[in-house]
Amino acid sequence: MQVDVYSEGQAVDLEPTEGTVMISITAPDKPTDLKEGWEDLLRLEFDDVVKIPQNMPEIVAFNHEHVKAIHEFVEKHAANNKDFAIHCGAGWSRSVAVGMYLNEVYGGDINLHAIATFDKANSRVHRGLIRKYWQQRLGRTK
Repeated sequence: MQVDVYSEGQAVDLEPTEGTVMISITAPDKPTDLKEGWEDLLRLEFDDVVKIPQNMPEIVAFNHEHVKAIHEFVEKHAANNKDFAIHCGAGWSRSVAVGMYLNEVYGGDINLHAIATFDKANSRVHRGLIRKYWQQRLGRTK
């Protein structure tokens, strides 16, 4: 499985390829205008935050519904040996966290196209995905 992580600017120029599905992560109410033709497309909208600031109730943080959507999408397509393209705004936080999850759990070969390291990966996203994985493996589903 190939996992490619992009910024939004890079993703809008991508040509869909056979055998590749896309996970598009944007800020709320700001969907990306991607080219048509992806084998499947999961669109998620949440802000790039780890902790929710108390004075900003309008923040949409990564939550259980996002975790569930990603898990279902990934399980469906990993079982069919699909490759994954993932993007978020800058291509170095939310999308990198999802890419790390795919790499750690499914052994996907990850390519970062917008940043050189995993240092800025969103820990809330990564932690949520890994937690759900282990809950399922240990029979403690939520």
